[in-house]
Amino acid sequence: MQFPLNQTESRRFRWLLADFDDKIRRATKQMQVHALPDAMKKSAWRAIIEVGFIIFLFYSNLLMGEFERSGLGLKRGLFWVMMDVFTLANFGIAVVAALLGYLVFEFLRKRF
Repeated sequence: MQFPLNQTESRRFRWLLADFDDKIRRATKQMQVHALPDAMKKSAWRAIIEVGFIIFLFYSNLLMGEFERSGLGLKRGLFWVMMDVFTLANFGIAVVAALLGYLVFEFLRKRF
């Protein structure tokens, strides 16, 4: 391979390098643009699943509490327990607790 010796060949070589560099930048930007929505979809699904699981744990804890010795679930029955546990106030508490729990765990994941 022979390196450019005169000024014309040197300019041409620089132009080829600049053109190649520009093509690499464009390809990299296109890959990043197409990869971003997939990553966002995965993180959104992950957040939904984790928040849903925390809500599930909240409600299962409430249901177990109703059937303990001190709870009225054994005396009044399953229908009463469902009406007592699945209320709008409990759902609001569950959602707020789940979102806070998700944020805390994400912070700890990124921190450690």
